[in-house]
Amino acid sequence: LADQTVYPQSFRLHNVVLNMVADLWNCPKPPDFDDYGAFAGAGTVGSTEACLLGGLCLKFRWRNWYAKRHNLTEEQVRAVYPNLVISTCFQAAWEKLF
Repeated sequence: LADQTVYPQSFRLHNVVLNMVADLWNCPKPPDFDDYGAFAGAGTVGSTEACLLGGLCLKFRWRNWYAKRHNLTEEQVRAVYPNLVISTCFQAAWEKLF
């Protein structure tokens, strides 16, 4: 991303895109959303970083959901992996995720 102090519009665009992705993924609004007007997030330059950050979010949210659903501890749920169905044209970073 560009320097937000020099190009404040780039940071506003970052927050708009971040909010769109959060809405798309049905993320719960954080308690401080009204103060900042944006979800927490990180901008990336490359697709690998973006895939890995998104994948980590998916992984941790899935672990929380799965642990609650099956009454598992944090250690027990780490032994289970989600079943991701992706195309043969996937980004190579997905192999690194698990």
